[in-house]
Amino acid sequence: MLSKEPRVMVNYLNIVSGKAQFLSEKITFLSLKTIKEKIAYYLLQKMKNGRSSVISVEQTQTNLADLFGVTRPSLTRTILEMEKKGILTWSRDHVLISDLKQLNLILGR
Repeated sequence: MLSKEPRVMVNYLNIVSGKAQFLSEKITFLSLKTIKEKIAYYLLQKMKNGRSSVISVEQTQTNLADLFGVTRPSLTRTILEMEKKGILTWSRDHVLISDLKQLNLILGR
């Protein structure tokens, strides 16, 4: 059926490649060791969608801590440390990236 209908083949390939990309991103995220790395990766991924230094954060810090597999106090402590270094400013519903270069350096980019 795929060889007879090019449109079906293209749709199938789009679905499969989308799932492969999703799994690749999950593996990358799971390989990150520190909370700083997880925060940096999360923010840079959100930034790709908007290309703005102000990122909307729909999740609470408790939900983010669960997503990252850390405790909320540890996440808050790391965010405060990153704020002191001037990398970002975190408020309730958005994050302002002040030093994009430093954020990339956390991930070794």
